[in-house]
Amino acid sequence: FVLPRCAVLVNGERTDADMPLSASDVVDILPPFAGG
Repeated sequence: FVLPRCAVLVNGERTDADMPLSASDVVDILPPFAGG
């Protein structure tokens, strides 16, 4: 499963996946990818 390897951003900042959220938070989940 890929979700445990994804980066989690809350309001544009990388954070732990178990951080408490508020109703106004924006959550982005970035999958792993190869860069150059």
